[in-house]
Amino acid sequence: MALDSETSPSRHAVPWFGKSVLALKNDKPTLELSSFYSGEVSHENLAFEEQTKTFVYGKDANGNTYAPSWYNLNLRAMVSIRISGKYQVASKILLKSPTEGIAQVSQQLVAM
Repeated sequence: MALDSETSPSRHAVPWFGKSVLALKNDKPTLELSSFYSGEVSHENLAFEEQTKTFVYGKDANGNTYAPSWYNLNLRAMVSIRISGKYQVASKILLKSPTEGIAQVSQQLVAM
């Protein structure tokens, strides 16, 4: 197979990816469950110049480079408190308590 732009997959083509958010909003508390995810790029779908970069990509069962799929889950709780008084600095304060990275699957391979 020739190593030219006509046969090599595009170097800048990304796998499927996204972010999904499920939010439960009430008058004061808000709960938010979110997920970020990305699909796998197999060795055959990597651009030819990327296939030899073992320091960037993980290795599959055959020892070939590939970009594994991954996802993570995050949970965030928020409460809004309204303030009133003679010397108020702000009309409300927003308290957030994020718990990020509840589940991270294969993300460590992408960062290697």
